[in-house]
Amino acid sequence: MIHKKRKYGILKKLTYNKKREKGLKEFKMATIKDMEDSLKAFIIQEQSDAHNKGSINQGKYNNIKIIMNPQKNPTPHVTIRITISEATWLLSNFTKTNGGLGYEERLVIKWFGKYGVKEKLADLWDNTEKTKEDK
Repeated sequence: MIHKKRKYGILKKLTYNKKREKGLKEFKMATIKDMEDSLKAFIIQEQSDAHNKGSINQGKYNNIKIIMNPQKNPTPHVTIRITISEATWLLSNFTKTNGGLGYEERLVIKWFGKYGVKEKLADLWDNTEKTKEDK
């Protein structure tokens, strides 16, 4: 099934697989924005299952940032920023090298374990490296 989504004035086609009923989306080529949205949805969904469903501040997760900066650190890594907290993980084995996210850190680690997340992050790193080499 093909679904069209408007993004920055451009229609973007997203392909969904059979796991759609479970809320999992499979993108042909993920972008950093797609991964940020995926992490936001995952965190909100995980917290909605908790006993504090009514007190979740969903607006807190509108500014989730995923940063990959090969100029700053050449080893494959991902930095995730949620509000004022920030943490960096290695892409090779997903060990935390710097920072902390507090309560949300366990949810981010759980998100890393989802099917396809690690591969998509590795692909994004490779594309970031190619962009760096082209400059």
